[in-house]
Amino acid sequence: MILLITLISRRLQIPLIGGNVKLTSRDMKNIIGAWIPSETKQEAIRHTHFLHSLFPYCLLLIVYCSLASAQQSSRSDLVNILSIDSTIVLDIRYATENNFTHQKLYPIAKCMLRREAAESLHAVQHDLRARRLGLKVYDGYRPLSIQKKLWSVVSDERYVANPAKGSRHNRGAAVDLTIVDSLGKEIEMPIARLAQLARAV
Repeated sequence: MILLITLISRRLQIPLIGGNVKLTSRDMKNIIGAWIPSETKQEAIRHTHFLHSLFPYCLLLIVYCSLASAQQSSRSDLVNILSIDSTIVLDIRYATENNFTHQKLYPIAKCMLRREAAESLHAVQHDLRARRLGLKVYDGYRPLSIQKKLWSVVSDERYVANPAKGSRHNRGAAVDLTIVDSLGKEIEMPIARLAQLARAV
């Protein structure tokens, strides 16, 4: 049916989505005459009104499929984490000199993540707030240009991802964070050194 609608659209040079689409019975008869073998034309013409009534529903189906596809792709869009949950605390170290490079690498302090990752953090934050705790984020999406700068300082894949391969940070699918109490004080982590290294890379 979608193939038929596509052929109809091309034949009449009308858009499949958007605009006011109107077909007359004569239009449908001409289309049938062009695309259906002669021996079945008379039978097909008898169903002209039926096909004409189905056309709007086919258009609606195409629109629905287009919207569903757009919604799926939006799950990978980069979003500001604060637009998803403004209660998450930010401490973007690469926007300051308080990081292992001792350089300010980001022009502004913000955390961008894939929407799906940001929504997952929002769910965690909701659970933590019930315990009078919360999340503090140090880094999220990291441009590849910044990854190259980090690699120039520490060329060790145990701590910094090789920019030739990239990392989940470069795709907005990783986040460096810790947990804070109701006053914003960081909860002490059992392995402080590893936590420090995790924030660094």
